This record gives sequence, structure tokens and C-alpha cells, in this order.
Amino acid sequence: MTLLEVAPILAAVATVGYVLFTLSGPLRPVWQVPAVLSAAFLIWTVITIALEGVVAVWQNHTQNFWGNQVWFDLLLAVAIGWTLILPRARAQGMRLGPWLLFICITASIGTLAMLARLIYLEERARGAGWVQPTADSRS
Repeated sequence: MTLLEVAPILAAVATVGYVLFTLSGPLRPVWQVPAVLSAAFLIWTVITIALEGVVAVWQNHTQNFWGNQVWFDLLLAVAIGWTLILPRARAQGMRLGPWLLFICITASIGTLAMLARLIYLEERARGAGWVQPTADSRS
């Protein structure tokens, strides 16, 4: 099997493992996890662009219905992430304009980086680790 065949399988297994892990109870998010994922995906993206060019991104998403479907899915996932992060980011006083631009340019890379920064600010504000949100802070 090639790297292009193995990498998606490893990513799927890791994602299923993560989802199953989250079912075990409350999590204590640490900012380093999304930061490392963002950096790793950025490295993968830079290598991909170096090997295949930027134009291939658009060609990939416009060549057939599956390409369109993946593009729509990416846009919806970014919009969901932005919607869920936005209230907490505002509460931490994050500058939203630069983050939105970064996310529009890089999609998941920027979303993960913003999430890492948000968790870092929340942990710093609380002093020691994650506290589960109260009913008041969820609105």
C-alpha cells in the first residue's frame, strides 16, 4: 500500500478512536492537542502543495460529484466549527477578523489553531485546567 492509501485509513482509525474515547466521559481539553494537529496538517498541506500545486486543490473539488461533495462537506465543517467556537472566542476577547481570514484561507488548519488558542486562553483564565461549562455559559 502507498502512503496515499495508508494515510486516510490511519486518519479514519484515529478519528474513530477519538470519538469512542470521548464517549467515556467528560474530557479535559488541552490546547496542545489541536495545536499539534494544526501543525501536522499544515506540514501535510505544504508538502501536498509543493508536490501537486495550488491549482490541484480546485481541480480536485470540481472534477466530479464526489469532488463537489467533499468541497461542500469541508465548507459545512468549517462553518460548524466557526459557529461553535465563536461565542467562546468572543468571551475570551479574541480578535475575530484575523482568525476568520486565517480559517477562510486554510480551513481546518486555521480552525484547529483557533481552537488551540481559545483553549489556551480559557485554561489561563481559569488558572488550572478545564472546568465544564455551566448552563449559563452555554448560551
